[in-house]
Amino acid sequence: MPQESKASRRARVVEVCARMDALYPDAECALHFEDAFQCVICVALSAQTTDANVNKVTPELFSRWPNPAAMAQAPVEEVEDVIRSIGFFRNKARNCVNCARMIMTDFNGEVPNTYEGLQKLPGVGRKTANIVMNNVFGVVEGIAVDTHVNRIAHKLGLVVPKRETDPNKVEAQLLDLIPRELWGPVNHQWVLFGREYCDAKRPRCGECPLADICPSSLRSVSQGCDTLRLHDLTASRISPESGSSACLEEEMLIDQLQRKLLECPALAPATAKLEAGEDASIGLVASVRPFLVACAFARRPRPTLVVVSGEEAAERFANGVASFIGREQVLVLPERRDLPWSDAAVDYKALGQRTRAIGLLAAGRPVVVCASARALLRRVAPAGSGFFSPLVITVGGGVVDGATGQLLEYEELAGALLERGYQHLEELDGPGSFCIHGDSVDIFGSGMTSPVRAEFWGDEVDGLRRVVASTGQTIGALDSVEIWPAR
Repeated sequence: MPQESKASRRARVVEVCARMDALYPDAECALHFEDAFQCVICVALSAQTTDANVNKVTPELFSRWPNPAAMAQAPVEEVEDVIRSIGFFRNKARNCVNCARMIMTDFNGEVPNTYEGLQKLPGVGRKTANIVMNNVFGVVEGIAVDTHVNRIAHKLGLVVPKRETDPNKVEAQLLDLIPRELWGPVNHQWVLFGREYCDAKRPRCGECPLADICPSSLRSVSQGCDTLRLHDLTASRISPESGSSACLEEEMLIDQLQRKLLECPALAPATAKLEAGEDASIGLVASVRPFLVACAFARRPRPTLVVVSGEEAAERFANGVASFIGREQVLVLPERRDLPWSDAAVDYKALGQRTRAIGLLAAGRPVVVCASARALLRRVAPAGSGFFSPLVITVGGGVVDGATGQLLEYEELAGALLERGYQHLEELDGPGSFCIHGDSVDIFGSGMTSPVRAEFWGDEVDGLRRVVASTGQTIGALDSVEIWPAR
């Protein structure tokens, strides 16, 4: 599809802002603070954690050290104890104390009221400065780009290129698109929208008030010379008030097509069996099969295995289903040409895809897995080996062995990775490798596009972030991750 023009994106984002105003007319900062200093500390603490978690620790924090003078005298270890329940608490505790000390020594005990002054403080970046200037000093010179704003900007197709991860560059593009008079409430409104509708793991596209103007929600399929849009296979949810009449007609047409297909006499008995969770045999022409699978899955998400003639056919079928329900829930089970317990050369990408697909099916996850008969008939790991169970790493918790459900100690992590076919190296060398540096472990999981770094405090996971493999730079925080076997 041709790239959308800047004028078109600007018109869409103005409409987005208008709908956000209608949804959240009284949006305000969710953090609890009483003055500029407490606002700086709250926003700095909120990095890589939720506002709710910050609000749990700040009452005690501010009761003991309510202002810069008091915080500057606080022992870092005591601050760590108070904020221990939030991610990266050690670094944040040092930043809190050092920030207060700089305010006392360099700014005469007053929080600076300029972007330049704020960004000199330890732990304060562009995002924090934007929130403080907006909420405390009433100055709107930018838009705070946090994880919610960044995600929604990408989902709405407002950022070019699509994979831009630098929040400062994302902010620059938003400032170029959004009229200046609309900047003020963007962060607070988009954060609320992200929590209510555009969740990172489970977006509610079928109920989203922006569905008709969001390219991530609209699915395009070709039918002759016309392009029809889908955002929900189960029912038409766009009202005439919230979207154009043309879009409503397209949605109704697709809904009617789906209903007629599923209710035709030849398919009715099989459809009833599928919805009851029973096995059913259906004879269909190839062009209709992906659509029927997508319809059945959308009506009742559940573990679904589709067996086709060959590996290329599996990939084509998966692409067909994904065009209706999105790629996140559609997987391909590739064929393998080695044994998981042998010393033969290993294709870690293929094995990662296999273990993830089979593991999700075995765990009862709602996914569609497309496989060739050959992929299913290949020999697999011995029964009871735990081969298809991941290691689950969770911030604030630890590492859980998916096969046994037991919590592993930090010293046991390397052994568990080695048992699952990972190589212990000095530096990461592609999927299927890991390295240990002090209290942090970098893991390039099989099937992953980038490694992750887990930071430990004893046996507890203190932080979890994605890593740029070529530079080692961390680029995004995670709440949890599943590490599937490498072979």
